This record gives sequence, structure tokens and C-alpha cells, in this order.
Amino acid sequence: MAEQDGTFSQQQGSAFRVVLVYAVFAALWILLSDKAVETMFADPEQIVRASIVKGWLFVAVTTLLLYGLVKGQLNLLYQSKEKLRSIVRVAPTGIGMVVNRVFTEVNQKLEEITGYSREELIGQSARMLYPSDADYEQVGREKYRQIAEHGTGTVETRFQRKDGTIIDVLLSSTPVDPANLTRGVTFTALDITQRKQAEAGLTQLNADLSATLQAIPDLLFEVDDTGCYIKISATAHKLLAAPVEQLLGHTVQEMLPSDAAQTVMDALANAALVGADYGRTISLPLAAGLHTFELSIARKKGDSGQHLHFIVLSRDITARKVAEEELRQRNEELERFNRVTVGRELDMIELKKQVNALARELGREPPFALRFLEPVAAGEASREA
Repeated sequence: MAEQDGTFSQQQGSAFRVVLVYAVFAALWILLSDKAVETMFADPEQIVRASIVKGWLFVAVTTLLLYGLVKGQLNLLYQSKEKLRSIVRVAPTGIGMVVNRVFTEVNQKLEEITGYSREELIGQSARMLYPSDADYEQVGREKYRQIAEHGTGTVETRFQRKDGTIIDVLLSSTPVDPANLTRGVTFTALDITQRKQAEAGLTQLNADLSATLQAIPDLLFEVDDTGCYIKISATAHKLLAAPVEQLLGHTVQEMLPSDAAQTVMDALANAALVGADYGRTISLPLAAGLHTFELSIARKKGDSGQHLHFIVLSRDITARKVAEEELRQRNEELERFNRVTVGRELDMIELKKQVNALARELGREPPFALRFLEPVAAGEASREA
């Protein structure tokens, strides 16, 4: 609107200058020419004739002057229109004009967007660009509603290109005649298909990420290098040291036992240096009892703020620790059992040796076969092999 007001003011200024030049010239002509005639002629009849000639000469001169002034203004107007057409022609946005629902002007970019040539668009109904009558009518209603309320209308719609493909378009319209909104509009058309696809992809990515986070049983935190909780994602809230609203904005030193907090801060410091830290464990007294967590920390890339940010994955390994402890205890019991069993077997072998020795002293055959205890001779080993 400000641009239009500026153009209108310039046009008014040009018209005023033309009128002013004409008025000054006419006034000077009348004043000076009358004095000149009075000076040159004394006879009334000669004065009348000179006045007639002066009048015709005034008409001729002012006609030439007016022609020159008007021609100059028309040249300026033509140049302005040509400049505007050049700008519109190479504009990176599709631009067109629709009067009585028919295209009267389009630029090169609009041809590229729609796939139609200028000749195919001019004189045709704007309906040809819409996939259906419903799309066309809906855009028309919304567009004129906004124009009536705000002076311009911007809507997102769909165009059907010449090759049949459907594209997303952002239309911005301004009425040709503000007093008659149904007469026609000038409009810009921006192809936003890629933007809409990117938005849909981002929406899907966010949905996938949200579903993934919901499926992860671990606790996920974002903290800064001071240990302050920034974000929290947890499906098992019972495993948190405190409710989410109490953790956010507070530090691990405030919310965790001192030894656990120190372990977390050491891990953050190491991740700040090398990018990540894995395998440290902390123990937290929760309502369900003492739980052990294994920490995996990675420094967040792209931080431009005052503090570094980190992603912390906290996995509850309490059940694993209990299983490991049970396995350790059973291994110890088995080892004790093995030692007892081996000891008894050795005692039995020793007793059998004594019985065999006593049998030999009495001249009898030893009752127990204990040859497996004797070293195997080389020849016998070969035969056995």
C-alpha cells in the first residue's frame, strides 16, 4: 500500500508540473505579448490584427509546448511500464492477472510453474489450473473473504500442471478494483511443493522419533555442562530420582546423592573432552529400592550457546546386577563343591593304594586296578594310539 501511495504521489507531481509550466508560459505570453503589441502599433486596426495573429501564434506555440510536455510524460510512463514488465517477466515468483475469471497477463515464472505457455493461458479461465471445481471454488471463497477483510488474500492451494502433476502453491492476491472485488485480481504464485514435502518429512521424522523414544525403556536426559536438566524423556517415571517438573531447571548435584552426582559430572567432563563417555554406573535409592544405572553420554553437536549440552542415556541394570551376583555366588558354591569332591576322590585313591600294598605283602592279587595312576611308557602310548 505504501508503494502504491508513493507511485500515485509521483503521478500527481508530474501532472502538477505540466500544468504549472503551461500556466507560467500562458501568463508570460499574455503579459509580454500585449505590451509588445502596444509598443509596436498605435493604430487600433493594426492592434486588432496583431492581437489576432498573436492569438493564433499563442495557440500554435502552446499546442507545440503541450505536445512536448505530454509526449515526455507519455515516454516516462511507457518507460516505467516497460521497466515494470521487465521486472515482472524475470521475477522468481509467478505473477499474473485475472479479470472476470480469465487470464489477461502472466509472466515467465508462472509459465514454468504451470507448464503452460503464455499463449495457452491468456484468454483462458483460471479454472484450468485447478484439479477440481471444489478446489477452484474454495480458493475463490477464501481469497475474497481475506481481501474483503484485509485488502489482500493469501491461501495455500493446489495447481494441476499441463503434464497432469499436482503441485502445492501459495497464492497472494490483490484486487484490480477495490470497489468491485469480483472484477479481478493480480496475484503471485509460489511453488511450495518441496517445502510441503519437507514439512511432511519432518512431521514423519518427529513421529518416528517420538515412537522410538516411547519404545526405549531407558531414561533419556539432555543436560548442560553444569549438570542442569534441560529435557527429559522417560516412559518409566518410577525410575526417576524425582518427578520431571522437579528435575527440570535443577542440577544433578541438587537432585542426586553426592557420589552419584560426582560420577555424572566426571562423565560429562570426559564427554566434553573426547565427545562421549560410556560404562559408568550410579546407584539411586528409589521407592522400589536401590537401583543401579549404567550411563552413556554423548556431547551434542552444533551448540552455539554459553554451555555445552549432552545427551545422557541411563539404563536400569539392577536386574542384570542381581543376576550377575547370583551367578557369582553359584560359581563360588560349585568351586567349593569341586574342591570337596576332588579331595574325597584323592583320599579314596590313597586308601586303595594302601589296600593294594597290604595285599601284595600277604602275597595276594591287589583288588584295585590303579594302573591309570602310573606314567604311560612311550611304547605303550604308541600302541594305545
